[in-house]
Amino acid sequence: MLRVKERETKTAAADNYVRLFDGIKVRHLFKGHTGPVRALSKVLPDDESSKLFASASNDGFVEILRESLSLRTLIHDFFVEQHRSYMELLDW
Repeated sequence: MLRVKERETKTAAADNYVRLFDGIKVRHLFKGHTGPVRALSKVLPDDESSKLFASASNDGFVEILRESLSLRTLIHDFFVEQHRSYMELLDW
């Protein structure tokens, strides 16, 4: 879980999706990973206006995404082959 603002939260799930909640309502569903999403991290956490975040999945990929009202924008992804198992923590 990643707290974004007062009422906004991002969650990672075993169904391969990242969800952005506004209170208890799902505002956006980020699709892209092919395995359970295990970790989330805000990119540029000291920048209040930053809409970038990273997600890590069992598929071995870390995705850098931009939050958008209408769509998921993939900025960059990379495969982390050095891990022998899934990633549970991601810190930017």
